[in-house]
Amino acid sequence: MAQISAELGGSKTTLYRLFASKADLFAAFVREVGEAPFAALEGFRPAGTSLVRDLEALGEVYLDLALAPAVIEVSRLVVAESRRHPDIARIFWENGPGQVTTHLDRNLAGIAARHALAASWDELAVGHFKALCDMSFHEQLLWGVIPAPAASERARVASRAAVAFLAAYPPRLSDPERGALTASGARD
Repeated sequence: MAQISAELGGSKTTLYRLFASKADLFAAFVREVGEAPFAALEGFRPAGTSLVRDLEALGEVYLDLALAPAVIEVSRLVVAESRRHPDIARIFWENGPGQVTTHLDRNLAGIAARHALAASWDELAVGHFKALCDMSFHEQLLWGVIPAPAASERARVASRAAVAFLAAYPPRLSDPERGALTASGARD
């Protein structure tokens, strides 16, 4: 805490008044870094116009969060330091990815209920949706192999992820929805 207060130009007393420990300070940092992109996921409300579009929109919001430059930087930091400081990984998970997963679960459950997805809902389904969205960019971006993808590219991946997700978790579609899904498919 002494080093942190010296860097910030404040006192340890002030830091300890605000944060009981380094862990509390790190948790606040993680929440701050993800605050703006996380707000979009937390406040996500599907339009309800179509199942595919609702999943695409959720995928886009998730990718905006997961691929945000500050989120990628903190992820790199945690990976680098978690072996020496295992609590960092736990704190990061609880205040970052764990919260994201919780909100994805709520949003997907809401979409599933609204559009009568046939499969039972569980953590595995959430993991599948997340993995389908992540697989095109997340690791490559995390390791610095590619630059941040444009919004149009994220939208294309979210669209393909939505269609692939529906292959595993099919809806009980009405005739108009079935026709719209067959006619639209994924955006190329």
